[in-house]
Amino acid sequence: MFEMQNPHLRVKKLYAIWLRNEVKELKEVQRIDNDTIQKLFDCEMKGEPFTSSEIPLPENGQIVPVEVFERAQTIISLDGKIKQLTEEKKRISEELYQYMEETGESKCEHELFIVSRVMPTTKKSLDAKGLEKCEPAIYKQFLKETAVKGSIRVTPRK
Repeated sequence: MFEMQNPHLRVKKLYAIWLRNEVKELKEVQRIDNDTIQKLFDCEMKGEPFTSSEIPLPENGQIVPVEVFERAQTIISLDGKIKQLTEEKKRISEELYQYMEETGESKCEHELFIVSRVMPTTKKSLDAKGLEKCEPAIYKQFLKETAVKGSIRVTPRK
């Protein structure tokens, strides 16, 4: 299209730019011939559906609906932010614990919050796999079944 409007200029490569939240991506795209582009514009102007076997599919050959693509990209971006914030919260909590341990504080109260230092302890848990192996009848007797709501899992590839 650029070359149709600027016949004296030739573009060597074409790129698509993706900017969404923290995701910034530059990808080279394949050139589509001018006749196909013109057909696309004509169909758009007439309100007709456009079909062409000449437009290449993504590398894996699968087309993802825009709604799925955008939401998946948002989830991936949010997951990255959550990971960063979780790491930052852990670091700050460890610093605060160390400070309270060094000063001997066990509790600090303010009108907006209470900070309590939870002392180290041990916890007991049940080895379900071990119990199932050694005492399958007892394991089955106390086994609970719980319904789990369906969900979405987005796994980034890179």
